[in-house]
Amino acid sequence: MQQLLTGKLRIKNEELRIENRESFEVSEGYQQTEVGLIPEDWQLKNLEDISVITRLTGAEYTSFWKETLNGEIIALRGFNIGKGRIIEKDLVRISNTLSLKLKRSRLYKNDIAYPCVGSIGNAVVIEENDTYHIQQNIARITPSREFVNSYYLANYLMSSLAQSEIERFNATSSQPNVLVGSLRQYRIILPPTKAEQKAIATILTDMDKEIATLEEKLAKMRQIKQGMMQELLTGRIRLIDSS
Repeated sequence: MQQLLTGKLRIKNEELRIENRESFEVSEGYQQTEVGLIPEDWQLKNLEDISVITRLTGAEYTSFWKETLNGEIIALRGFNIGKGRIIEKDLVRISNTLSLKLKRSRLYKNDIAYPCVGSIGNAVVIEENDTYHIQQNIARITPSREFVNSYYLANYLMSSLAQSEIERFNATSSQPNVLVGSLRQYRIILPPTKAEQKAIATILTDMDKEIATLEEKLAKMRQIKQGMMQELLTGRIRLIDSS
């Protein structure tokens, strides 16, 4: 993942090309930055330069927030945001009217929801309008449509590179949290075109899907093993040497 996000693996003509940078100081075609060597046609940007970041304020929550059992809009909490997916557990809802009123925290297609407390380091791209809202302690990140692919940015925010940014703004050993002001200062490595960003994001997303499939198979095998252990250890299934 880090090799793709730092340009060590480049995608050219839909093929991966390995760039050997292990022994460079600064080789032709690369530049030294605060976060290390990157291709000279890539940029290092602060997150605030390539997106708009907002959240539900404490005053808005105190004054207006009201959950409704049959509300049209799902109000995401931190634990509802996984790595590239929405976790549909203990979902709560608000009315569409309230969501429209609290427009700074209403989620739209291609926005990124990013927890700032708790499940920090997870992120998910919103894929439909008029469906989701964020609660407190979650940032809504709206990438620049002109320069940034949402899926690339979400993958970057879930990478070890972004973890370094979290640590940069959290000097204590207590539960990490990210203030919006700090989030705006995250350093993001950005390929020059949305096409290359999309290609990187597609590879990483496909790998995540494959990992999820393998984890599902592993979970099923563990269930089968647990059941077999119960049968074997209680004598319901006997293993008898036929000799």
